[in-house]
Amino acid sequence: MYKQKIAITINSDFDRDKLYDEFILLMKSLCRTGQIMGGFESPYVAENELICYQTTLEQNSLDSIYNNEWVNLRIKNLEEGCNSRLKIEVLGEHIPF
Repeated sequence: MYKQKIAITINSDFDRDKLYDEFILLMKSLCRTGQIMGGFESPYVAENELICYQTTLEQNSLDSIYNNEWVNLRIKNLEEGCNSRLKIEVLGEHIPF
């Protein structure tokens, strides 16, 4: 299993609460498709960035080839609302307790 950082920079005046809600919906969609393991960890806002750390089974679990239409819609809505691109970074292996 791997720990991954999912983040997007907010480069717009769009309502941050709505962007946060859309980010939550993206995490729920990723959970439903099995791209992230178990439930999802709570996202947070740091300065102008929405951030969430998630656990995945494989390093490539969040690759776009595994997205369904709902994941793609959430990403599109976020990227348009934030005026930036979603960033995904593999941080390393996740070793459960």
